[in-house]
Order: sequence, then structure tokens, then C-alpha cells
Amino acid sequence: SPTHSMVDVQALYAALEGACTALAGPHRAQAEQGLQELAQTPQPYILHLVQLAWTQSQSPLCLFHTGHLLRRAIVRDWATLDPQTRSQVNTLILQFLTDRHQALDEGCRPALGQAVQSLCVLHKLWWHSASPAGAEEGLRENAAALRGLVEQFLNGSALQAKRLGLEIVTNLVLEFSNSVIQCTELGLTWEAHEHCRMSFQEMLLLPFVQQTLALLDGIRQHSVLHHHPALAGRLVASGLSVITSSLAWNFDPMSQHRAMVSNLKEDATILTPPGSWSDTLLSESVLQLLWTLQGQVAKAHPDAICLFYPVYTQLASLNGKVFGKDEATRQQLKAEHFDRVLHLCFEVLQVAAAGSPEEPDVGLALVNGCQTYLRLIKAIEPRLGFFRSANFKSNCSHTYQLTLHIMHQLAKDPSNHFLVEALDAMLEVWVVLVTDDECQVSRHQFHGATNNKTDGGKVDQLLHAGGDLVEQFVAFKLQSNTAGDDEDTDTAHDSEYHMSQLRSVAQIGRENPSGTLSQLTRRLSECVAQYSAFGTGQATPAALEAVWDTTLFL
Repeated sequence: SPTHSMVDVQALYAALEGACTALAGPHRAQAEQGLQELAQTPQPYILHLVQLAWTQSQSPLCLFHTGHLLRRAIVRDWATLDPQTRSQVNTLILQFLTDRHQALDEGCRPALGQAVQSLCVLHKLWWHSASPAGAEEGLRENAAALRGLVEQFLNGSALQAKRLGLEIVTNLVLEFSNSVIQCTELGLTWEAHEHCRMSFQEMLLLPFVQQTLALLDGIRQHSVLHHHPALAGRLVASGLSVITSSLAWNFDPMSQHRAMVSNLKEDATILTPPGSWSDTLLSESVLQLLWTLQGQVAKAHPDAICLFYPVYTQLASLNGKVFGKDEATRQQLKAEHFDRVLHLCFEVLQVAAAGSPEEPDVGLALVNGCQTYLRLIKAIEPRLGFFRSANFKSNCSHTYQLTLHIMHQLAKDPSNHFLVEALDAMLEVWVVLVTDDECQVSRHQFHGATNNKTDGGKVDQLLHAGGDLVEQFVAFKLQSNTAGDDEDTDTAHDSEYHMSQLRSVAQIGRENPSGTLSQLTRRLSECVAQYSAFGTGQATPAALEAVWDTTLFL
């Protein structure tokens, strides 16, 4: 009521602290109910409560719930807040982040995260209300305000401040993405969300990515990871999160129906950024930066290495206007990008192959390297990338040797799911290569009819290596006692991969199946003879399994 005083706010703060303390005790339900009641606190008392709690409380849980209360209040009361109050809320959040981000330890990151989310919700609502469609001046002002806000932290001398700036960028990207999974329910129409998304993409998304890459490059050049391994490792992780979130952006304008289908699938496997992103994403220096930085992180903060892999996969998935409009330019840029990313894949996989696949970090690197290779070979047609590459011979040899290495490792450790997934991805790579139209046309010598430009010798080399790989695979599987049915493994999981690999191998080997078919036919005859030798009722399940497995191969 209008008679509320500072005493009332102190009582609210005491209730908030008490509820947060009670959450860990036997009266959790009552505490949660108390927090729900506090969320109904009207303006301006909710702001006074937030200010008091953020100033006085030392409890990470209380600070967390304070940020949550503010975020709910911003969404609830936005339409009734005057410009002065909105500015006060912005100042309140920035003051808390500025004052407390260095004092709070790592266990308080969720509390800072709630404040960051409140800030991003505030600015998205501000963006919408102050810049209706067509108000270019309003959009420019909003963009400038957000840039200044982010730079305030990124340009700070403390690593904690820089990290907080990157976390603000990540949350802004997610909030403006117009994804039902990632952004907050603000009560806006879908059209309003979409307008915010497209204008944010046009004005801020690329600059934020470029700022992040510049910051990461500074870390690399000045050996920050060597001097401050823990803080710098977390800073790199936040920077990679910005890049991953930005590259997962849906760059195409969407109808509402398409957006709903897209959100259900959440499939961002093929990126289509506009041409303005070309100099940034297709730059060789970006890949060199990431790979060099990964080497530094491996020594100082190994846990953060896995965050590089989604970035590699996204870069391997590039497509569309980023390669330009002119067909000749597109083909040239695709060929160059293919060579650079494939070289990076081989670098990652070479390091992984030198380690033990039993180690989770090594296994993860192996799987992600192979899956990145698969994304690349699907995004850039083999006729424009693999077959056109000046490094075709070495690429073909590396691909064969890598697949063979994984196969041999899997023979030693059939229950290693990292190896199973890696082999599955590499077999799919081979399928894409041997079933490519250019490869098939060259193989069947229809050059004159189709203007085929692929070197027939390259195709022969690839198919010969693929045929040898099929024979090696069949021998490996027939010698294995598991064939996807080891009692110590997830039978359903392994059977799925087993069947997937059989389908892949069948497609790879179709050009020259005679040797493999002879081998399998002899094997089937032996299995049937062994099974038939049992008397009635004496056949073992293992004997029938052998017949079944060989039949699946055939």
C-alpha cells in the first residue's frame, strides 16, 4: 500500500533471507511459497527490496533469488514503468554487477547470472518499446547503448570484468534469438520478437563476434593463460560460448509456422550467415587463433578444451551467402575453406589418435573431430572440396589411415562408445564421398555428357581405398566376438550403431563387392554347417547369433 516505509522494506528483506535459509531445511515448501509471495511485491518496493538485498546480503542463494525476483518484476511491470524508472533499474543492475563481480567467488556465478539475465530482459523490452518497426534512429540509439554497456566490461583491466562482459553478450544473443527454448517469455507477439531478432542481427551480432575474437586473440598473444591459468581459462570458455551461441543463430527470416517447426527440431547444423560475415568466418587467421589458443588451454585449463569443438563443427557447417553470389567466387571460397577446416580436423584427430581412447578427453576429441569432418563433407560438396583440393592425395590417405586406426582401436576395446561413434562418423564420410554424383559419373565414364571435371585417377584412388577399407571392416567384425552384443555394453545402443555401420559399409563396397561377398559366403556356410551339426534341441544361442550376424552382412 502507499503507506509502505523503509521499515516495511527491511521486513521484506528479512523475509527474503529467511525463505532462502529455509530452502535447505525441512520447511522447503513453505519457503518456496514465501518466495512466490515476495514476487508479488508491487513497485516501487520491489526495487527497494532488490537494492537492499544486493547491497547487504552475503548469501549466494539470496542474491540469486533477488535477481530472479527483479527479472520477474521487469517483465510484469514493464508497460507501467516510466522512462526514469527504467533507467533506474538499468543503473541498479549495472551497479550490482560492477560492485560485486570481483568480490563474489566462483560459487556465486549463478547470482551474477540472474542479474545478467535481468539486464538482458530489460534491454530487449527497451529495444522493442523504443524502436518500433521503421524507427531507424531508435534502433541505432539502442544498439549504441548496448555496445557501450558491453565495452564498459570488455575494456576493463580485470579478467573478471571481461568475463562478465562476455557473459552479457552470450545472454543478449540468446535473449534476442527468438527461440522458444532460449529466450524469456516477455508477453510480446511473435512479430515483435522477430523484429528484435532481425534488427539485432543487422546491427550487433557480427560486431559482438568480432570483439570476442579480438579479446581471445589478446589472450593468446600476451600469454594470459600462462600467468593466470584459472581466470583466463574461464574467460576463454566464456568467449567460446559467445561464438558458439552466435554461430547457432538462425540467419534466415522466418514465417511463424516455420519458426515453430524449427524450434521443435532445434536443428542448426547448416549455417547461412550473410556475405558481410565472410571476412570474419572465412579467415585463415580465425582458425589459426582457435587452434593455437586450444594448445595453450590444453596446458593451463584442460577442462575447457571441449568448448572448442562446437565452434569447429559450426565453422565446418557454413553455407549460403557467406561464400558470395558469383558462382566462380563461391566455388573458390568453398574450396579454400574446405582445405583449411579439413587441415584443422586432421590436427585435432592427430592429437587425439596419439592418446588413449579410454581417456574421456581423448575420446571426446576423436568423436568431435570425426563429426566435424562429416559436417564439412556434407556442407561443401566433394566435387568442390575433397576432389578439387590440391592436397587430395594426402587427404585421401589421412582419411583411410584414420578410419583404419579407429577400427583397430575398436577391435581392442569393442565396448568403447567413443570409438564406436567415431567409426560411425568416418564411415558416413566415406559414404558421402563414394556416392557423390561427381564420383559416380567419373566412375562410369560419362564425362562428355556431363562436363565432368573430376580426375578419374582421383576417383580410382578413393574407390580402391574404400574397397580395401570394406574388406578390413568385414574381417574386423567377423573376428570380433561381440559384433554389438557384448553383455557389458548397452545392447540396444551398440546394435543401432552396428546396423548403421553395416549400411554404410554396404554403400562403400558396392563398387567392387566380389571379394567381400566371397568371404562372407564362406563364413555363412561355415556358420550354417556348425549350427546344423548340433542335435535337436542342443543348438546354442551363440551359434544362431553367428548365422544371424553373417546374414546381416550379406
